[in-house]
Amino acid sequence: MTLLFAEVPGPPSDVRVEQTWSQSATVRWNVPYGGNSPITFFVVQYWRDAGAVPPHRLEEEKVSASQTFTMLKDLQPGTSYVVRVLAENEVGRGNPSESQQFLTKEAEPSAPPTDVTVESRGAGTLRVKWKTPPREQWNGQLKGYYIGYQVASSSEPYSFKTVEFSKQGEEEYRLTNLQRSTEYRVIVQAFNSAGSGPPSQDIIAKTSDTDPPSPPLPVGGLPVSLEHRTQVETQEPSREEGRRQRDPCGPARTLYTVLQGRVRAVERDHSTPVRRAGVHPERAARGHALPNVHESHF
Repeated sequence: MTLLFAEVPGPPSDVRVEQTWSQSATVRWNVPYGGNSPITFFVVQYWRDAGAVPPHRLEEEKVSASQTFTMLKDLQPGTSYVVRVLAENEVGRGNPSESQQFLTKEAEPSAPPTDVTVESRGAGTLRVKWKTPPREQWNGQLKGYYIGYQVASSSEPYSFKTVEFSKQGEEEYRLTNLQRSTEYRVIVQAFNSAGSGPPSQDIIAKTSDTDPPSPPLPVGGLPVSLEHRTQVETQEPSREEGRRQRDPCGPARTLYTVLQGRVRAVERDHSTPVRRAGVHPERAARGHALPNVHESHF
């Protein structure tokens, strides 16, 4: 008499992913040792690979014992998965097979870019800003974006500019050489190797008639800014030699103060030396404070 002790089945062998699509894949395996008890069914376990978005979650699918293949459905396009197979009998569930990794094919992005804004940046220029679609709706790896634009009152089709994907999360592009003082309709689409996704909601923005004002120009080679203040002094030759004798402080001088984009001239008959920070003593500017003041703007 031979006594047979039932035990859990062994792990299925030669597990392989035979074919993949964007949202499905076929898996096949060989029947393992049954543990001296009939196999009741197989269990196919699969999950998104580590680092996938959204995070991986274990999924299970039961398959009849008479079948050694199955099709996994409702997968995420352009996503890496891991699969393994277990056998189960009346005693219990056996050890899993070796894991196999596979990648689903990409599909077009299923969502448009978000937070799209368009604003005028001068005559014939619009600045377009946007954010990437939600990560789980990329359906692969984004390659870039299509910026569509057309005159709002026109029936002509959109013209498109292509912008590469920068991985920054927030993107920006400037449409130039547009008509001045004209309303434009703008859309943004993401694309990957499978194609382009749906466009964003169109936004209407109007180009300016003129360019924005240029920043103030430096006076006398000195930089002008809101934080910068300096004084430039010019000296006029005395018209009368006798005046030089009567004025021990020297000839008349004109003081120019540069402050927030304005030139302020102050005339004075005498001066008091004032040292400017960061300037060699021999080149120090002189400060003046007489009431005869003239201002000009630039």
